[in-house]
Amino acid sequence: MRKTVRALLIACVFGSALFWRSESHAQVDEAALKAAFIFNFTVFVTWPPGALADGHVVVCVGAGASITPALQKLSGRAANGVTWVVRVIEPGESGANTCNVVVVSGADAATRALRLLAAARQPVLVIGTDEDAAQAAPGILLFREGDHVRFDIDNSQLVRRNLMASSRLLSLARSVQ
Repeated sequence: MRKTVRALLIACVFGSALFWRSESHAQVDEAALKAAFIFNFTVFVTWPPGALADGHVVVCVGAGASITPALQKLSGRAANGVTWVVRVIEPGESGANTCNVVVVSGADAATRALRLLAAARQPVLVIGTDEDAAQAAPGILLFREGDHVRFDIDNSQLVRRNLMASSRLLSLARSVQ
């Protein structure tokens, strides 16, 4: 657990500082950085008993979202004893109710389906990756602030869904409502 906390702190403090470097250096991919944040969020959020089926966290994202390829690279990794499974939701696809994490990004048709799931009161961690996602009432909203990636937490949304963010995660957020 201590190593995981250290990894999240490093990602939050140093990772976002590396986001935009001078033109002579390579830039850190914004989607990859946000995907790393999302992976670490799942370590610091607790679901109610029975919500995570078969030791898997199912992360759902729209097929057209720019973050989709970066999230897919994390599929199969373990976090807190559970394995990440990334599920890409195509426009018009049903069955998004198997998601434990919904990543809302942009305004494509698949994202609209995910927004409907986000509106339900199920134990689903809703994470927005851009300002357009704010209308989906995410529990966590990632955004770019200058040269950094930051996040806000709406704890009332997490509580409404029977999810609990750790005090460490709450302390790293730019703001907690």
